Amino acid sequence: MSWGGRAAQRWVAAVLDRYGTTCHLCQHEGAESGDHVQPRSTHPWLALDVTNGRPVHHKPCPVCGVRCNIRRKAKPLTAAAPVDGLGFFETPASS
Repeated sequence: MSWGGRAAQRWVAAVLDRYGTTCHLCQHEGAESGDHVQPRSTHPWLALDVTNGRPVHHKPCPVCGVRCNIRRKAKPLTAAAPVDGLGFFETPASS
């Protein structure tokens, strides 16, 4: 199933209406999109289920600057720990 169009827009609106606009990943206000708790890639039958959605920042968070939904991708929630916006500037450790 492809994702987008009016069905996806209605799902996002319903998620924000039900759960508000506090991002469930960074806990900051201003979430403008919906995140699937169980990813669409592994649970496609839940794609339009509002109870499987939570508010999230798709655009940069106005507080920490993280694009929370893009950072999480399809990782389990425990692997998507909140981070500050400066993580972008971190360099990988040398071996």
